[in-house]
Amino acid sequence: MEDAGALVFVDAVLFAPHHLVDVKELSCDFLAFSSYKFFRPHLGIVWGFWRY
Repeated sequence: MEDAGALVFVDAVLFAPHHLVDVKELSCDFLAFSSYKFFRPHLGIVWGFWRY
């Protein structure tokens, strides 16, 4: 996908509460999840990586 110039967005809302998320292994540009899955307030969390 990098060859095409596409950015990769991962929705980890179901995965993140149960597993450690390694963004380097996923090689994604953005990763998002909600903290309410961890029994916290309803907040959206977005991680981003600037490659350029």
